[in-house]
Amino acid sequence: MVYLIYKHNQYLTGIQLPLGTSVGPGLSFSHFSCIVINANSKIGSNVTIFQGVTIGSKRGKEEVLPL
Repeated sequence: MVYLIYKHNQYLTGIQLPLGTSVGPGLSFSHFSCIVINANSKIGSNVTIFQGVTIGSKRGKEEVLPL
Protein backbone atom coordinates (compact mmCIF):
# COMPACT_ATOMS: atom_id res chain seq x y z
CA MET A 1 0.00 0.00 0.00
CA VAL A 2 2.85 2.41 0.82
CA TYR A 3 4.35 1.75 -2.62
CA LEU A 4 1.07 2.65 -4.35
CA ILE A 5 0.84 5.93 -2.43
CA TYR A 6 4.50 6.64 -3.28
CA LYS A 7 3.90 6.04 -7.02
CA HIS A 8 0.73 8.16 -6.99
CA ASN A 9 2.60 11.07 -5.38
CA GLN A 10 5.47 10.64 -7.84
CA TYR A 11 3.14 11.02 -10.82
CA LEU A 12 1.18 13.81 -9.15
CA THR A 13 4.21 15.98 -8.29
CA GLY A 14 6.79 14.97 -10.91
CA ILE A 15 9.34 14.26 -8.16
CA GLN A 16 11.24 10.97 -8.14
CA LEU A 17 12.65 10.64 -4.62
CA PRO A 18 13.16 6.91 -3.96
CA LEU A 19 11.97 5.41 -0.70
CA GLY A 20 14.87 5.05 1.71
CA THR A 21 16.93 7.96 0.35
CA SER A 22 18.95 9.66 3.09
CA VAL A 23 17.34 13.08 3.62
CA GLY A 24 18.05 15.51 6.44
CA PRO A 25 15.40 17.68 8.10
CA GLY A 26 14.18 20.80 6.34
CA LEU A 27 14.15 19.53 2.74
CA SER A 28 11.89 21.66 0.57
CA PHE A 29 10.87 21.75 -3.07
CA SER A 30 10.21 25.31 -4.31
CA HIS A 31 8.63 24.15 -7.57
CA PHE A 32 7.42 20.73 -8.54
CA SER A 33 8.11 18.80 -11.73
CA CYS A 34 11.11 17.21 -13.41
CA ILE A 35 13.04 16.37 -10.22
CA VAL A 36 14.96 13.08 -10.18
CA ILE A 37 17.10 12.01 -7.22
CA ASN A 38 19.29 8.92 -7.10
CA ALA A 39 18.55 6.45 -4.28
CA ASN A 40 22.19 6.55 -3.12
CA SER A 41 22.15 10.34 -2.63
CA LYS A 42 22.64 11.88 0.79
CA ILE A 43 20.81 15.18 1.13
CA GLY A 44 21.73 17.35 4.12
CA SER A 45 19.66 19.62 6.32
CA ASN A 46 17.71 22.64 5.09
CA VAL A 47 18.18 21.95 1.38
CA THR A 48 15.94 23.58 -1.24
CA ILE A 49 15.58 21.83 -4.59
CA PHE A 50 14.12 23.65 -7.59
CA GLN A 51 12.45 22.27 -10.71
CA GLY A 52 14.44 20.51 -13.40
CA VAL A 53 17.08 19.14 -11.00
CA THR A 54 18.67 15.71 -11.38
CA ILE A 55 20.94 14.33 -8.68
CA GLY A 56 22.52 11.22 -10.14
CA SER A 57 25.52 9.01 -9.74
CA LYS A 58 28.71 8.45 -11.65
CA ARG A 59 28.94 5.42 -13.90
CA GLY A 60 31.95 3.52 -15.07
CA LYS A 61 35.57 3.47 -13.96
CA GLU A 62 36.83 6.47 -12.06
CA GLU A 63 39.95 7.99 -13.60
CA VAL A 64 42.58 9.98 -11.77
CA LEU A 65 43.88 12.78 -13.98
CA PRO A 66 47.61 13.57 -13.85
CA LEU A 67 48.58 16.95 -12.43
